[in-house]
Amino acid sequence: MKITMELLEAWSACQEGIDWYGERPELEGAEHVIVCAALDADHQPAWSAWVRLAVASRLEDQTRLFEMRTDEDWWVRVTVASRLEDQTILAEMRNDKSAWVRRTVASRLEELSK
Repeated sequence: MKITMELLEAWSACQEGIDWYGERPELEGAEHVIVCAALDADHQPAWSAWVRLAVASRLEDQTRLFEMRTDEDWWVRVTVASRLEDQTILAEMRNDKSAWVRRTVASRLEELSK
């Protein structure tokens, strides 16, 4: 997902994050993975996690969402599991190290099997 200043403002990003982004015009319209890599390189892991979570919450493309299923942040993985529609892919997430992810997967699989 491409990140823009307009998008960050619409998502109610913190002012510090908006300022950080605004100081890096080369990131305008960049894919979220590029923005997150820049945040990580600038020692802003919490902001990077926030962007990934915001993206996971809004992505419509199931393939792109699937790509996020192994994110390092358990909350991002929970969000992905709650939005995936493919039961086979969800089944692969049943052994996640996070109990929250495993619970979400079980709940989502139950919901999809109805």
